[in-house]
Amino acid sequence: MSATRKPPHSSSFLFFSIALSSCLLISFSHLVDCACPNPAVYWGQHGDIDEGALTQVCDSNLYKIVILKELIVRDDASFTLNLANHCGTPENLCSALEDAIKHCQQDLGIKVFISIGLDVPSPEPPSKDVTLTLAENLIENFFSNNPAVSFLSDKSIIDTKVPISVSPQCVYPDTLLDPVLRTGYVDYLWVEFFGNNPTCIYTKEKPQVFFDAWRTWVSIYYPSITVFLGLTANNKDIHRYIDSDTVKNDILPQISTSPNYGGVVIFDRYNDVKNNYTPRLCDDDNDGSFIRTLIASS
Repeated sequence: MSATRKPPHSSSFLFFSIALSSCLLISFSHLVDCACPNPAVYWGQHGDIDEGALTQVCDSNLYKIVILKELIVRDDASFTLNLANHCGTPENLCSALEDAIKHCQQDLGIKVFISIGLDVPSPEPPSKDVTLTLAENLIENFFSNNPAVSFLSDKSIIDTKVPISVSPQCVYPDTLLDPVLRTGYVDYLWVEFFGNNPTCIYTKEKPQVFFDAWRTWVSIYYPSITVFLGLTANNKDIHRYIDSDTVKNDILPQISTSPNYGGVVIFDRYNDVKNNYTPRLCDDDNDGSFIRTLIASS
């Protein structure tokens, strides 16, 4: 894989996310009421009319993780929070999201992550100095500037562990993210099982290449990392899209038995709403059998 690949959801070469602070005491095993295999969604690149406000997303009762996309970091460790027209103007500051985030986390038990994309001119990872500056900026701006703890050395912010995730493409290894995964700091993987790579993408003709790729990811990172199946809800992209019936009936029954299976993560909320993707994954599970499978394998 080229070292300069750019993820389909970002202009950055490296993509990961961290959980915002007040959700950190929420147990990862918490399940929302909807008997649905789809716990995570990316939100923040369309307006309220297209994808709903953050409170609406959480109140939909479809997700147990919402990933805010995205915090764009430059090679000098300065950053810009880009949440489309949800916020970011003098009349509508992003600090207004604080109450919505607290509602999702504290009232509903939903984890809220903030995604971080590094927008740098070089395919090489940022220097140690830039990384430390970024950590300091994150602590100051998102974690109450508590100086008593370090950022990555013990994976702690404030007084508890900060979950960290990365979003690799489904071909193993992801050349750019493999060094990050080897640090031991990563907790969750949102593996992108969409694209046009024939060695790991699901097709009706050759489904085994997908299942082989899935088994590779979950086995290599068992038990330390929880792995999510990354899907696009954009049905106009024929090289990336897997219809919800296929996911529900042919894919999830097999991959959900993996001990470190976490669920499904949808790229993105706009297309999820437009194509009614997540509700279709939740259909026909009135007896709660899928949730029982998740609990048994957790």
